[in-house]
Amino acid sequence: MVALDRPSRCRLHPAETQVALYGRGEESFAALVEVLAGAPAPGALPTPVGEHEVGHSVC
Repeated sequence: MVALDRPSRCRLHPAETQVALYGRGEESFAALVEVLAGAPAPGALPTPVGEHEVGHSVC
């Protein structure tokens, strides 16, 4: 599941794999393609999402 703009939507979805993507520009979607192809996901959550605290990142 890929959440665009707001990571809080991740807490509502049962998908095992979730990605919070900020921005809708070419660079954002290029980074998403890299992550979906197996690259490490850069960044961390800026807000709490469900049980995950600010700064959470699992790649």
